[in-house]
Amino acid sequence: MVMGKDFTNVDVAGLRKGLSSAFESLLKNVGESSLRIAYNFCGDLDQAKDILQETLLKVLNNINTFRDGQPFTPWYFRILTNTCKDWKRTYFWRFRNPLSQKVDHTLQVLPPPIDEELEILQFIRRMPRKMRIIFILHYQEEMPVVQIAEILQISENTVRVQLMRGRQFLRKILEKEMKDIEI
Repeated sequence: MVMGKDFTNVDVAGLRKGLSSAFESLLKNVGESSLRIAYNFCGDLDQAKDILQETLLKVLNNINTFRDGQPFTPWYFRILTNTCKDWKRTYFWRFRNPLSQKVDHTLQVLPPPIDEELEILQFIRRMPRKMRIIFILHYQEEMPVVQIAEILQISENTVRVQLMRGRQFLRKILEKEMKDIEI
């Protein structure tokens, strides 16, 4: 199986033993990528850090359920995406008014994006949730379709269709924006 960003350096045996060096290695390998995914999911850096922290706790609490010989990446990112989905379902999120908050956070672990990247990220955030998750995992985290299907437990064809619809969605928005600029 072709992997996007492969996290084979994760010391699963060390995590099972509770070694702090294994945890530091895990955080070093998946921290930046996980924070970026969580941030793109919720749009708030503080909430993204909370999601990452909760994900790491779930990984540590459930590391004994990880089957040796299986790839670590899909297992980890399945926990991360499920944690993001759980965050979305919480009481706090349902009654939160996102328009009342001015979110102007930039990820400190990443270089500051250029204006075009910020604009594209704003368009991506308009996508439906499922499409957005697939789009971010494929284009930003460089994961192949096979791995995304495994992580989200959906068929590869569903992933491909969502990617195609996501590209169409962005194309329509960009065409509309270009028309508005020309007028």
